[in-house]
Amino acid sequence: MDDGVCRRRRAWQRCVWPRAQQWSDGIGPWDFSIDARYFSDPYNVYFTTDRPIYRPGQTVFYKAILRLDDDARYSLYTGASKLRVAVQDPQGKEVYSDTLTVSQDMATINGQFDLDDQAALGYYSLHTTLDAAPLQQRGSSGREYGIGFLVAAYVRPEFLVNVTTDKLAYTQGDQINVDVQSSYYFGGPVTDAKVDWNVISSPYYLEYKGQGYYDWADTDNFYSRGQLGGGGVIASGSGKTDSTGHFVTQVKADLGKNDFSQRFSIEAVVTDINDRVVANRIEAVAHQGAFYIGLQPERYVAKVGDKASVNVKTVDWTATTPASRISSSRSTSATGTMCKSRRAAGRCGR
Repeated sequence: MDDGVCRRRRAWQRCVWPRAQQWSDGIGPWDFSIDARYFSDPYNVYFTTDRPIYRPGQTVFYKAILRLDDDARYSLYTGASKLRVAVQDPQGKEVYSDTLTVSQDMATINGQFDLDDQAALGYYSLHTTLDAAPLQQRGSSGREYGIGFLVAAYVRPEFLVNVTTDKLAYTQGDQINVDVQSSYYFGGPVTDAKVDWNVISSPYYLEYKGQGYYDWADTDNFYSRGQLGGGGVIASGSGKTDSTGHFVTQVKADLGKNDFSQRFSIEAVVTDINDRVVANRIEAVAHQGAFYIGLQPERYVAKVGDKASVNVKTVDWTATTPASRISSSRSTSATGTMCKSRRAAGRCGR
């Protein structure tokens, strides 16, 4: 296999290619925080509505700008002179449609429609379909473009709720100090109001943006419970605001049985004396340790008994490197060996 040729004893056997890196390592668009697609889209369509949320009975104004996209070289859309626009309600039922003329000078369409007074509440989709471009294969049904908006029976709140913590990130076992502040829009505090709070956890993954690919999770199976663990309410309580409109409580950064870091969503619901309810939330991360350990094997396939070279990198919570890269050779599990050595000096983060 060293000559680049895959040899199989049986026709049904797969080839396993040993490699240290992918050809795109360090030069992929994700290395520069650039969105990328693996298909060619001949159009770029920008839809907009005058607001993101409406009440039943209100009027929705919309507009779309249509451009031909030749590898980021834009030109006016020159396809069909008329386009059909449709709106679907949360149940998928079409509640509006119209055929609009594309303006010749700017390649745009615009229109409006009235929501029914008994319109269903929820998320609506507004869309149009452009025919296939000349360079696309025949028989293509074209591409659909659109935007969504929300229909809700909402009222303007009478007071404001803010939730803050003393820090944005913690080490497991730390105490999270939570402060709920409630005040009327005219400036006065919401006193003696009921506060219901809860903490919901979800998995936290380190967003490493340095060079090369490193595995930061201490699990043998990506689909195991450990990797997908977390979630659900882990703490809850209630109380009342004081004379200044504040309610203070403490939450322990407890990871429970989860074997890696968690993101805590701390939500507070405040009910005033008139039974008006306003809620808000804040997020904080409970890290498993003071730093993370990343492993990068130089080869993904090795013979039994051979030494496997593994690059080890440690980073802090911000994913910057506080220590030099270490190159280590192990004939056994590098993950278990490195974490054991780290636990002697401190907790082994994931």
